[in-house]
Amino acid sequence: MNEYISAFIGQVIRHFLTLAAGLLTAYGVTADQQDSLVSATTAVIVSVVLFLISQIWAAKTGKAQLEAPSLKDVYKKR
Repeated sequence: MNEYISAFIGQVIRHFLTLAAGLLTAYGVTADQQDSLVSATTAVIVSVVLFLISQIWAAKTGKAQLEAPSLKDVYKKR
């Protein structure tokens, strides 16, 4: 992607986040509500980051993903 386009997109996102923060403040979100939101989303963000790291690592090493056996194979073994 062009560096000017990525810089522009970054600025738009930054301004949107600033606007959203101002709207939340004007709406009346208290500090306690903000703290509970942060603590609730921290676990989700950490798990997504760990998942992405594992997927990128697997893609770089070229390891094939494990496949679940088909139902035909499972019933043949019985």
